[in-house]
Amino acid sequence: MASSSYRPAPQRQGHHPVRRALSFALAVGAHILVILLLLRLAPDTRTPPEEPPLNTFTLDADRPNARAAVKATKVTRTSAQSASASSRAATPPPLPTPKPTEEKVEWPTMLAENFDLAKVPKGSRGQAADEGRGDTDARGDSAAAYGPGAGPGGARLYNADWQREPTSAEINGYLRKGAPPDSWAEIACQTVPDNRVDNCRVLGESPIGSGLGRSMREAAWQFRILPPRIGGQKQIGAWVRIRISWTGRGADVR
Repeated sequence: MASSSYRPAPQRQGHHPVRRALSFALAVGAHILVILLLLRLAPDTRTPPEEPPLNTFTLDADRPNARAAVKATKVTRTSAQSASASSRAATPPPLPTPKPTEEKVEWPTMLAENFDLAKVPKGSRGQAADEGRGDTDARGDSAAAYGPGAGPGGARLYNADWQREPTSAEINGYLRKGAPPDSWAEIACQTVPDNRVDNCRVLGESPIGSGLGRSMREAAWQFRILPPRIGGQKQIGAWVRIRISWTGRGADVR
């Protein structure tokens, strides 16, 4: 009797579990690669951000100090303009020089036409200090007629020290109504260069309302008076007192 033997049937290909898992993994990996390739190859639809424009400039290699030269030029122009503006602001406009008014000469009947004030004898120096005339002390300083505050604007007032006393012709030309006996006029004037006076003010007159003070103020541009001295130095711009009296013997200048 023939013996029969059992042979297992061969397994079919493709049904092994390991192979199925490997095939599945390869398929998934292939799909992922395809998707990544498609994403990278797809065009980018996003708008790139705008970049700000670049500020460019050109440097001249042959002139390395061009910027410094331009800066120096600007500084020079600014300095010149400032100096010009300062000179215009510091320079005052010229003031017109006042001219003495020409008036008709009216000789007073109470003074002789040939009377010369320069010939009037001067008093002694000792009497001059008491009577208010200009004198100096031992140090050569001028004596003040009044203390501070007596002159215009509170200035010190000095006695006049005449370089040359005025003549009768220089004074009579400004006397409108003549000068009665025992009359006087007193003015204060500011000394200026060349031994002259200016900016005169009337201090008093007698008779009041006679106009003698105004007449002497108008005639003062002819006066030659030495400026006061302090410490031996001329005080240009100091104020001096000038008094002219008319008596029966004539005029007396102080």
